[in-house]
Amino acid sequence: IEGLGPKSVYKLYKKLGTEFARYFYESEMAPKGEKIVAEFLKKGVFEKSDGAVVFRGEKYGLHTRVFITSQGLPTYETKELGLNKAKFEVEPDLSQSIIITANEQDDYFKVVLKVIEQIYPTIAQKTKHISHGMLRFAFGKMSSRLGNVITGESLIKTMENLVTEKIKDRELSVAEKQKIIEAVGVGAIKYSILKQNIGANIIYDLDKSISFEG
Repeated sequence: IEGLGPKSVYKLYKKLGTEFARYFYESEMAPKGEKIVAEFLKKGVFEKSDGAVVFRGEKYGLHTRVFITSQGLPTYETKELGLNKAKFEVEPDLSQSIIITANEQDDYFKVVLKVIEQIYPTIAQKTKHISHGMLRFAFGKMSSRLGNVITGESLIKTMENLVTEKIKDRELSVAEKQKIIEAVGVGAIKYSILKQNIGANIIYDLDKSISFEG
């Protein structure tokens, strides 16, 4: 998760109830991807351009993307090649691989998947890219320029504060209230996201999400 250190990320995942069976680290995927690009540069899938290695996507109705920079550095595209090969090395009987990103990555993945189709057709057939919209608040669009960008941690805290206010007068023990606050705070966020259509922006209304009516 961008902007968070490892400890904060794991803490957030635990709070959300999110678990991963395996992690693939970027530092390990880069050299794997570089080997793939070098191999298929010789086979004509990639080409040299001003010292960089690129894939010409225009012949497929896409756009050109750089896989190795003119400084000899692998790009995210190259790391994606290493990652997708590694998935099927770890799980050779994998029937389907689903990549989930924000929809701003749609054009990027069209090119990456076209490359995979050229070099590893079997992996390409089993790989699907699904994209989602961005989270927007009912009161307006988040903007770093306007200073109203909200982190996942702060959103959860905001929700917990709203739930706390909702149940403050209920006759419950401190432990019971805390359990409700944590469960409803996270649950409201999850439900508001999951009820949206895949690919559409998520319009989030803080007050409606914790309404005890309806």
